[in-house]
Amino acid sequence: MTQLHLHILSPDGVLVDERVSQANLPGEMGPFEVLAGHAALISPLVGGEVCYVTESGPQTLAIRSGFAEIRNNEILLAVEPA
Repeated sequence: MTQLHLHILSPDGVLVDERVSQANLPGEMGPFEVLAGHAALISPLVGGEVCYVTESGPQTLAIRSGFAEIRNNEILLAVEPA
């Protein structure tokens, strides 16, 4: 199965840099799921939880706000952690 590369950055540095099978993001227009092969997208993020699945299992990170860029099986999040 093709995996995604998740990068989560904050003003304090890199929070996450891992391979994931999926991610659920709190988008401004509502939550959305990202799987391998997702269309290119830039979206503002609102306060909530970023949920993602690694080889170790489900993980979560609470955020206040941010932006997501998705392209070529990479997810780049610039966030303000909660």
